[in-house]
Amino acid sequence: MEHRAGRDLPMDEKTATLQQWVNESNSIVFFSGPGVSEESGIPDFRRAGEDHFEKYQYPPETILTRTFFERKPEEFFQYYRERMLEPLTKAEPNATHNKLAELHAAGKLRRIITSNMDELHQEAGCRNVFEIYGSMMRTPCPKSECERRITVYDVFTHPGIPYCDVDMCGAVMTPEIHLYGDGLDKELMTQAVFDILMCDLLIVAGTSLTDYPAAALVYYYWKKKMVLLNEKDHPSDTRADLVIHAPVSEIMGQILI
Repeated sequence: MEHRAGRDLPMDEKTATLQQWVNESNSIVFFSGPGVSEESGIPDFRRAGEDHFEKYQYPPETILTRTFFERKPEEFFQYYRERMLEPLTKAEPNATHNKLAELHAAGKLRRIITSNMDELHQEAGCRNVFEIYGSMMRTPCPKSECERRITVYDVFTHPGIPYCDVDMCGAVMTPEIHLYGDGLDKELMTQAVFDILMCDLLIVAGTSLTDYPAAALVYYYWKKKMVLLNEKDHPSDTRADLVIHAPVSEIMGQILI
């Protein structure tokens, strides 16, 4: 079978092909996007919902910039708590996260590369996770000489701007997340490229592959087993050898290890 014809197979044959590729693989890279977290109840906060402008003066792409954080920290933290942290407090790993933990335990999973910042992969039991955009679970003091850190619970439950209280430091505690205008970790991205070059199966799930530069990572995959799992059709489907349109957790939950 020509792999790129895989998008025309019936659903059961597509799932069987994915199962076969998982069985044959010992170095899987799983690239997870917002769609994976959405199935745990965490919305894509980069998109403005229908009620966004009823409550916030600025669009998400403005609020989630380093400049906005520095100039209007109180408004930033209001959005951060309400749109990002509140869903996180209720979220639990879904079937995708749990299946990846099984693959990890079986020694088949080389790496998870994720644009999500919720640490649900780690909560499910995975340890080989690259967080391209950081984590909402970590909030350190930005001053290098200060080792103060607070929990996501501290940020969520205390209104206003969280300040560092160590020795009259007074700096604004800064979530360890990537904001628009920030550069990505070059060392991490180099390792991610290496992992994609070396893997024998690349599964891309819950992302439309339009968020650059992270989306450019898939171009480094040169073999014939790239799988794209998404609920809807997308132009990026043409990049994959096997395309399955269904909820990611529904498909991953069927895979046997």
